[in-house]
Amino acid sequence: MAKRFLLIANPASGSPPRATLRDQALAGLRAAGAQVDLQVTLSAGHSFEIAREHELAGYDALCVLGGDGTMHEAVSGLLQRPQPLHIPAGLIPAGTGNSLGLSLGITDVAEAVRRIVAGKPRAVDVVRATAAGETHFCLNLIGWAAGQAINATAERLRWLGATRYAAAALWQVLSARPRRAKIVLDGAVHEDEFLLVLACNSKYVGSRMLAAPRAAIDDGLVDVVIVRRASRLRMLSLVQRVHDGSHVEMPEVEYHQVRSLNIETASPEPLNVDGEMKGTTPLAAEVLPGAIQLLA
Repeated sequence: MAKRFLLIANPASGSPPRATLRDQALAGLRAAGAQVDLQVTLSAGHSFEIAREHELAGYDALCVLGGDGTMHEAVSGLLQRPQPLHIPAGLIPAGTGNSLGLSLGITDVAEAVRRIVAGKPRAVDVVRATAAGETHFCLNLIGWAAGQAINATAERLRWLGATRYAAAALWQVLSARPRRAKIVLDGAVHEDEFLLVLACNSKYVGSRMLAAPRAAIDDGLVDVVIVRRASRLRMLSLVQRVHDGSHVEMPEVEYHQVRSLNIETASPEPLNVDGEMKGTTPLAAEVLPGAIQLLA
């Protein structure tokens, strides 16, 4: 029997245009004999609504063509359906950074289609983050302090394409300021000032930044990268070394692998959740081992 997929496609422009990538994906899936029903997102949050509300009985997988944010929304929708549904998700990376795809070794449409058609689900972890009373489900990362500010700056620099993350990181070298917080890692309390906090479920962030080189998306742990204090010169070195993961060898960089993470600040401060500006501190996050199946 032919496989049947629901494909959520984000139509936002990219390079190459996502319409071109969508057509390539549809052609590849249909050439393999699959039946594909297409749902094009109309606005931010639409992929969440489709994944949560659409009738998925009879489908072999829910596939997503878009960036990390689109995948984040779809997985969150699947995990918040009124009735639990065990259906695998397929990723066709079509964003600027494609951090999750890089971590999974899915770098183009052809490879994504091959894995979806092969139909071999892999149980991967999800990080459940409760931020100021709102719950989010993360596949990639949670960032605070410079870990949030870099992404916020990158959003304003979308016209730069993939280089916007490097430009935003350089800007933060010049403007980052320490922020006081209480951070709790598996019950161990750290009260101090911090420049950067990244909680990574996968290896990459931004555009090919190997922020958490020891991370595995199915190990039941989240890798937390912390910088408390560093000169601008040392932060510049960190930005240069993050592309090959050697920044973790710097004495200013702390690297923790934990099952839970809490961040408390004196007043609410914004967070970066899978590349989206969602929620504020206080944050309580925990790993849900094997919570979702990916065709990866």
